[in-house]
Amino acid sequence: MTALEQQVLSFIRDRIETIGLAPTIEEIMQHVGAKSKSSVARIVDGLTKQKLLIRERFRPRGLKLPELPNLDAVPTHALRAALARRGEGA
Repeated sequence: MTALEQQVLSFIRDRIETIGLAPTIEEIMQHVGAKSKSSVARIVDGLTKQKLLIRERFRPRGLKLPELPNLDAVPTHALRAALARRGEGA
């Protein structure tokens, strides 16, 4: 991930977490000092391809963060058994 991609992703995350809305492409452009909306759109598309963002096309604030799986729901008995066999589990 490039420094610019990281800056864009951090800005999007911060906006979603603080005000509950994703920034527009224009707001991202102003924040990172980009010269065009298309350059920001390419960065957002790249983050989407990396599955770091979800983009709802044709929506002004259509950026979302992917949901993390609920790890409490993942069965851990096989992992615990494997760790126990290796002497690493309780």
